Amino acid sequence: MNIWVMSMWIFSSLLACWSFSLLMRWISEMVARRRRQLIAQRSSRSYWLALALVLVCAAGSVLAGIMAVYLESQFTGRQPWTSRAAIVGGFISVFGFFMLISTFVGDRSRGRTRCPKCWYDMSDASGLLCPECGHTSKSKNAFGNTRRGKRGAAFGLCLLIMGVYPMTLNKKLAQYGNLTLVPTWVLMLGWDTFPDTWISVYKRGGSRANLRARIHDDWISDERSHRFADRLLRPMLTDKQARWDEQRIDLIGTAYDNGETWISFPLDRPTPLPNDIDFEELLRVVALDMLDAMTAQNPTALDLTIASSYGHTDLGLYNIVWSWILRHHPTPFASERYSGSLFYIEFMRSREIYEVISDILADVRPQFDTEAFISLIPSPDKQIRDTAYRLSLDTGLLDQRPEIFFVAEDELGKQSTAIRYHLGTSLHLLKPESQTIAFLKLSQWIRSDDAGKRMFAITAIQYLQNNVGFNKSNPLESYQQVINDILTHGIGDDRKPYTDRTNVSIDWIATRVIVRYDTDGTISFPILLDRDSKSKPLTGNISWHGKEPEDFQRMAQYWLESFEGMLDSPRISTRRWVIDNLPQLTGSSYDEQFNAIALACLNDTDELVRASAHRKLVARNALHLIPDDYDSEALS
Repeated sequence: MNIWVMSMWIFSSLLACWSFSLLMRWISEMVARRRRQLIAQRSSRSYWLALALVLVCAAGSVLAGIMAVYLESQFTGRQPWTSRAAIVGGFISVFGFFMLISTFVGDRSRGRTRCPKCWYDMSDASGLLCPECGHTSKSKNAFGNTRRGKRGAAFGLCLLIMGVYPMTLNKKLAQYGNLTLVPTWVLMLGWDTFPDTWISVYKRGGSRANLRARIHDDWISDERSHRFADRLLRPMLTDKQARWDEQRIDLIGTAYDNGETWISFPLDRPTPLPNDIDFEELLRVVALDMLDAMTAQNPTALDLTIASSYGHTDLGLYNIVWSWILRHHPTPFASERYSGSLFYIEFMRSREIYEVISDILADVRPQFDTEAFISLIPSPDKQIRDTAYRLSLDTGLLDQRPEIFFVAEDELGKQSTAIRYHLGTSLHLLKPESQTIAFLKLSQWIRSDDAGKRMFAITAIQYLQNNVGFNKSNPLESYQQVINDILTHGIGDDRKPYTDRTNVSIDWIATRVIVRYDTDGTISFPILLDRDSKSKPLTGNISWHGKEPEDFQRMAQYWLESFEGMLDSPRISTRRWVIDNLPQLTGSSYDEQFNAIALACLNDTDELVRASAHRKLVARNALHLIPDDYDSEALS
């Protein structure tokens, strides 16, 4: 393999040298043909054949180099270490280097007397005046000057620079493609005129060396990318078309490190943000643009672009400005759950974030409090529905009118109705008085005999429980009343009102809510035992985290008393639930007993039970208890 590769490189070098030698001879012949005092040495046919041979040798040299790189990558399995552009650049730079040397050496007089301007033979001339061009030399010594062409030197230098440039970018060219040859400053200057694939759409088939990718991958400094983003940002406050230019938004968001569903929030090294624009006013203007687009009776092309460009987790410029406001705020709003990140998603927000945004948008809230906008909240179009929900939350409209999230009865029987999810995941952000209104309405629906309303309300509470604090410790009386109503009217209700998921009963959802709500098992464990006695599947996930040692000890004892015997159940679903809810945490006096239960489940007939038991032993640092001959790799 090495012999072939080396042979190709040697062949390429020889062809390059030969083509340069032929080019020099061809240039000499061309000069002789143009000057009457010089005699051409070759026929016209040879003259043009020589030029064709120069081109053939140059192409052969480049192709031989490319073939050498290809053979090396095929035989070694490694990525090519060079690119085609770099090989062509190397060939051109060699030509430029040889031409500079040739120009520097020049055409020496070798005893000939020549005019220093036109190189006419001055051997028969008397005096210093050239009879050919009329140039008067300063002395006869000038007749022996070496001939060096300035144009040839300039051309050689240009070739050298042109050839060295792709060679300096060789690594990136091999990795990202030929667009790397276009300087970043050129792409920045013509970002709105170059093809889209050169600027920002590499996710959809564009080049990985486009402008967006360069900003994202730190090809340029943060300071430079921020200056570019600031230039794109300036017209947005006054120019609606600029505000909704997808490419402009994409570049600005990339420069300031805005993800689609979360924002980097480095508290130790805050990201610089533009200071010459009113973020709050821009957020209000963008929100109104979205309102106009969604409610337009005769939407324009721009309205359709705005309305179709938004979804729940990708709100473009709105999210970018939203994040800038929070970054500039003196309060650190980073997520407690996910260190270093600030999320757009509502159930990951804090009430403090909600108050900041709703206060800013309070001035435009009346324009959203219309039937035309509110009717969009239960829209069958997901993008429209999610955007309307987001704006109703951010403007404070949901806080002012929580009843708008209780949908018409013809929507209640569908699990796919997302509005109960939106209601549940944002209730924790509302003011206590607004929460009370919502919980009272939920209680009313739970007490209703309408199965759809009861399921809607209980499912909304299930989504609400994704947020820490909505359990026994929550002090809101109206919330505790909702739980009591679920215990009274939801537990034991085996009706299945979902038309798109007919196997889910109200009792099943209600049990999951109570298990999540109950922090010590005093309420949920008896309900679970009753379900098992009625041959109903157990459901819900018991939480063991965040408990004081005494509470953990007491709950561990109660769990063993309630569920240890169920591991002998003939129902596989029961055994799966028990082992899945065995505590992973250690620290009680029952650790050995829990380890023994998991160890015994390693021999269960059900593969999922065995796999879960193995995970529990790993989490409890009890792998040493597993027999050496146990085949843990066979577990799924």
